[in-house]
Amino acid sequence: MKKIPETGIYPFWFWNGQIKEEEILRQLDLMKNSGCRGAVIHARKGNKIPYLSERWFELVRCACCHAGKKGLKIWIYDEDGYPSGNAGGRVQALHPELMQKSLLFQYEGTDPEQPAFAAYDPESYQRLDETRVPANTPALRFHLKELAAHVDTLNPLAAERFLKVTHERYYQELHDYFGSVIEAFYTDDVSFLSCLTSGYVFSPVLEKEWHRRYGRSILESLPFLVEELPGSSEIRSRYFRLAQELFLKNFIIPQRQWCNEHGVCYIGHLCYDEGPQNSSICSFTSAMPFMKNQDVPSIDDFLLEMSDQRYLGRPYNDDSLRVLHVGNRRLASLKTYKQGASIAHQFGTGKLSAETLTYLLWEISPDFLNLQMFFELGMGVNLITPHAFYYTIGDVAGYDSVPSYFFQQPWFSHCNLMFSTWTHIAELLIQGNFHCKVLVLEPSGDIGAMCGKEVLADFPMQTQEPRESVHEIHDVLIRVIQLLLRRHVGFDLGDEVLVAENAIAGNGVLKVGNMNYDTVILTDQEHLSGRMRNILDDFQKSGGMLLDSRNDNLDCLTPDIHLTGAGTEEILVHTRNNAGFQEVFMLNLSGKDLQPELNYEGAFSVYDPLTRKSFHAESHLPNGFTLRAGDLCMLMPPKADGDRPWAESRYIPLDRGRKNPELKYIRPLNDNIFPIHPRKNFELLVPDYANIKLLYAEKLSESKIFINGKAVASTPGCHHPADPAFEAGNVEGLFLHGVNKILFEKSSDIVRLAGNFQVVRAEYPWGLGKMDLQLGDLSAQGYPFYWGAVEYTFTFQGSYDFVEVKMQGTAEVFVNGKSCGYIYGKPFLLFIGNACVRGENELRIQLCNTAQNFVRAESPVPFGIYDVKLKNNLNGSTCQ
Repeated sequence: MKKIPETGIYPFWFWNGQIKEEEILRQLDLMKNSGCRGAVIHARKGNKIPYLSERWFELVRCACCHAGKKGLKIWIYDEDGYPSGNAGGRVQALHPELMQKSLLFQYEGTDPEQPAFAAYDPESYQRLDETRVPANTPALRFHLKELAAHVDTLNPLAAERFLKVTHERYYQELHDYFGSVIEAFYTDDVSFLSCLTSGYVFSPVLEKEWHRRYGRSILESLPFLVEELPGSSEIRSRYFRLAQELFLKNFIIPQRQWCNEHGVCYIGHLCYDEGPQNSSICSFTSAMPFMKNQDVPSIDDFLLEMSDQRYLGRPYNDDSLRVLHVGNRRLASLKTYKQGASIAHQFGTGKLSAETLTYLLWEISPDFLNLQMFFELGMGVNLITPHAFYYTIGDVAGYDSVPSYFFQQPWFSHCNLMFSTWTHIAELLIQGNFHCKVLVLEPSGDIGAMCGKEVLADFPMQTQEPRESVHEIHDVLIRVIQLLLRRHVGFDLGDEVLVAENAIAGNGVLKVGNMNYDTVILTDQEHLSGRMRNILDDFQKSGGMLLDSRNDNLDCLTPDIHLTGAGTEEILVHTRNNAGFQEVFMLNLSGKDLQPELNYEGAFSVYDPLTRKSFHAESHLPNGFTLRAGDLCMLMPPKADGDRPWAESRYIPLDRGRKNPELKYIRPLNDNIFPIHPRKNFELLVPDYANIKLLYAEKLSESKIFINGKAVASTPGCHHPADPAFEAGNVEGLFLHGVNKILFEKSSDIVRLAGNFQVVRAEYPWGLGKMDLQLGDLSAQGYPFYWGAVEYTFTFQGSYDFVEVKMQGTAEVFVNGKSCGYIYGKPFLLFIGNACVRGENELRIQLCNTAQNFVRAESPVPFGIYDVKLKNNLNGSTCQ
């Protein structure tokens, strides 16, 4: 029997180099120590081990064995690359007839010598026989295109062959680990039409089933898909619903059944689940029926991020708001999370899996990652799959487009607390039941509006476009989602087809799976099916509330909690009923400090998930309660053994005075890095005060690098901590003070020099120099390519409650030699009151930066501590 995974972190583990057993063991130990529950073994660009070879399975077996000893779980990423379903091209190579097919269309002249798949008269839209009309006769022509990169996911033979090539091989080789260590198969970017593919999905299976159901050839209906003709909306809906049905029945469900029969879960996400909506419809019709057919509904946060993280402040993001610019894609961030969480509530166990932190940039800061995960946890995510942990960043993997969040990052040494906090919040937000009485029905009319212009933007439609576009219909839903979240009303989304198939109306409620709703909100009443109308009529007659968001005011909806105060509509609220108590998660996404007010029925404690301490048991928030930008708290039952003193809480008002400790020194704890892009001859001026100790390069033993005529030899077993791929050679004594000549005979990749020096702008455009270190950007102070930790030492007089550190990186804070904890995200505050003494105090901060500078060695990224303030509680200062 399959077991649903525990909440927690299961990163994509990119196997992308020359994988070796000893390194597998080392990396699994690092994952365990960082707080991961397991890992998803993922063949990735740069992998040197033939996928599904005997050696591949030897290494997977090694990983399973060690993971079992460490209490870690292994998920199997079911593909060599993506999208899932073709076993790295093996399925379609063995069975060319199973190549995926799409229908492209355009108005153009006929060609009797090479007739299109189907052609139509552009006035009557009757079929044309191209061989019987003159060449270049105007026509609407459809071309059938084979897509060699993927398989026909509507054909049941594709799933059968895929399972045989991939899953059966895994079971044959590793069956002893199934259901124990091997916990799940992860499917990625699945759809019935691949990403970045234009046109309409097509398959002989779809053609045959259409004829069986409707008694006519599908070719008679193709013009109705692209032009707005009488009956077009119904035909488009039939077309996409049939494609979705065949996709689920013939491709998805067989995989889930195979997994369940072999004791593992089926997890993973769609392609274009993030949108935009017209792309989603073309790829899979609608997301929630797919999610229901997984053991754990799953999503992808690809391109859903907002660079300022004000997710409740606007309904959409776009290229001006995203971290990564990828073109004109306007996406509704909130909807994807609500879809997955709603299926988890209605038909699952409350678990929601997400591929997280996807496709950001190498220089992304830890505090961004942390707040992003707080947001996703608040939206219902509890199985977290960071994208990604790299086996190596060497060779071609170094040019992969996405960052590693693994040991390649200097801040990974601090991340065990960050990861454990994410897991802790996930565990809290799976307890009890989601507090929700409102169902928002997802419209189906947008599927009927999918005219040719929605599929190909430059298609010159000859008829009038649908009265409402896909975007206009969809936009109503998006704005209702945002409105309800800003008003703190708990709600789920309901896919119309799933609700019609599963809902039971009576006694004033609509029961959908595990959930009971007393209010249903419509966002597109015009296109409801007859069955759905009947269910809603029964629901309304039995006393349920039915609201039309286009005509009715939604102010009548009761919020989960009554927060008041400026800006509080941008506090994300997640409410749960747990053992008779209504627990509340609150996250400030406004970008500024807020002072919410709340009267609650009965006593509660304010719980801090970061410190795991509870404060203040009353029925209202204390005067001056401050939820700072990016900070969170929970309202929980009062603790039987009492709460912590409110003075230790960072939710209290703090003085605004500028009390800065005195900076004594700044000391890098690692060698500095100077990258050189190899040229045949390179000259480097080494000042008297600089000392170059090591040289790092990939395949150093083969590179043939000479310094002042002497060869650099690789030091066995020595490499940079960023990655074993960067071999080290001892060059002390080879570099002289003055001008040094470096000769590269073979090396073509970046070579990195390491030692005690600073790097400044010079002719190349960098050189060695010297500067006095101060607070501020260390990248601009001689450490543009640094990798590691930097220690700041300060002194101050008297006791203070908090230290506030303005910084880029992660930090561990010590006062008088005692660790007070870590700072890795907003609000950059840490309680230090218990470590201070009345006289002189030493404040030491060890800050770690990100790996961008070292790994890519191109554009320096700012890092460092910019300001440090000592603060006191305004409700009772302890300053002496």
